[in-house]
Amino acid sequence: MLEVIVSGVILGLMGSGHCVAMCGGIISSLSVTARPTLETQNINSIPISNLKQNKNNWLAIFLYQVGRISSYTIAGLLVGVAGNLFGTSVEDLTSIPLLKIFSALLIILMGLNISRIPIGKFNIENIGKYLWNVIKPYSRHFLPVDKPYKALLLGGVWGWLPCGLVYTSLGYAAATADSLSSATFMFSFGLGTLPSTLLISGMSMKIKKLLNNLIVIRITGAIFVIIGAYMLINLIGNPSAHMHH
Repeated sequence: MLEVIVSGVILGLMGSGHCVAMCGGIISSLSVTARPTLETQNINSIPISNLKQNKNNWLAIFLYQVGRISSYTIAGLLVGVAGNLFGTSVEDLTSIPLLKIFSALLIILMGLNISRIPIGKFNIENIGKYLWNVIKPYSRHFLPVDKPYKALLLGGVWGWLPCGLVYTSLGYAAATADSLSSATFMFSFGLGTLPSTLLISGMSMKIKKLLNNLIVIRITGAIFVIIGAYMLINLIGNPSAHMHH
């Protein structure tokens, strides 16, 4: 289980630049300090921005992160169950570790995606667009974020945003074919994304530009491709091999 946790955290950390690009806008908006005049002193109606004294709205950001990581964990649980029910059943019919090969291919595609290399229909972020079109309207109910619970629920909804990095992680999680390991991996992945997403509002423009620098992006993408290719070569060379998580 320790290997599952470490792998998830590392994958989250590796995708820091992608996280800044995908979630930077919404998190930055949560960190804006706005202190509207209250018409009532009822504590239950005080906007989040009035529940703190710091420059940044850390309460809203924290609750948003809790909601986001919770959605990752739930998704991990679901794909783990699916992997256990369907993936292992299919693999019982062949010696080919299909789930693991699929996971390796996803990592390679994610590397190409991060590198901004056009891959057309193979862009895995297209996978969730239909689901996102169904879920996205619900986020409007939690805007503006003027109460703590809205930040939590907004994070829960935003966690389903079409994101290749998340889908890649889910593919890797599904390959465990175990619901607990899969959920743990996605929870750990969420923790790995925390450093970049928590610091987005405080990042200097230089750091943001660095993370979005084409050379840095290409290097990060190349690392994903190399890892995926290494996994794929090992699996093809030894189909009966299993990645222990």
